[in-house]
Amino acid sequence: MKERRVVITGMGTVNPLGNNVEESWRNLLDGKSGIKKITSFDPNDSKCQIAGEVKDFHPIELLGKFISQKDIKIADRLLYLALVAAKEAALDGKLISKEMELIGDIDRYRAGLVVGIGFSGAALIDKIIRYLKEKGSA
Repeated sequence: MKERRVVITGMGTVNPLGNNVEESWRNLLDGKSGIKKITSFDPNDSKCQIAGEVKDFHPIELLGKFISQKDIKIADRLLYLALVAAKEAALDGKLISKEMELIGDIDRYRAGLVVGIGFSGAALIDKIIRYLKEKGSA
């Protein structure tokens, strides 16, 4: 099998250490931890009181014209975390402008995006379970 070259042109991340590559890397080198007491809900009834939460994340500010407040309420937060990281990677790779316009010609058949997720979607799963408990299944 013939080996193919892969070129990484841009990086993006949103994680408990920071909401972009620069902030995450700086906090990692400074030995900071992204694990802290849970703030996104009241953990007092839980055995575990700590987690790696993404903090100060404002998708409307970061994605601008592409989403509305209504969209934020409908979709799972995971979607917006991935979109913001993808936007950062595309900006870093100079594939898009700050206005999110494509720069130059991109062969869509030879370009790709890799998304990695540790664990998420829990809020959506919780919402579905609560709905099914209240309304029952179809």
